[in-house]
Amino acid sequence: MKALQDAIFTRLASSATITAGIGTFAGVPAIFTRRPVPGKAPARRITISPSIGDESWDTKTSGGRDVITDVIVWHEESGDPSLVESLAEEVRDLFHRKPVDVVGYGNWLCECGGPIENDDDQMYGRVITMRHVLVKA
Repeated sequence: MKALQDAIFTRLASSATITAGIGTFAGVPAIFTRRPVPGKAPARRITISPSIGDESWDTKTSGGRDVITDVIVWHEESGDPSLVESLAEEVRDLFHRKPVDVVGYGNWLCECGGPIENDDDQMYGRVITMRHVLVKA
């Protein structure tokens, strides 16, 4: 859901703590809403996944969606994952129980799970899974 990705991007890009901990790409914070990320993207970055779950909960008088998305904080593997862990906790704190403004919807609820480790051979990764309960505006 592009409108939700945009709302998440806006909140992340507005955080001085987040932007200080990641790189920049094309003059903006290295926060990506599509994959794969560009080949020259910095290792210190955040990716916002497309919706990994999207359920309608329409009733006779209202309608909405229950949307699940992952936000992944990446950092080059250096032997010390403390920076990626602190950034991931900051992402969680920015969103857990703090609904975001999504164009065309009211946001009743935002819950976060994680961060969960998602490392590979070259990168540290931490996944924050977000659930947004949206009501049509």
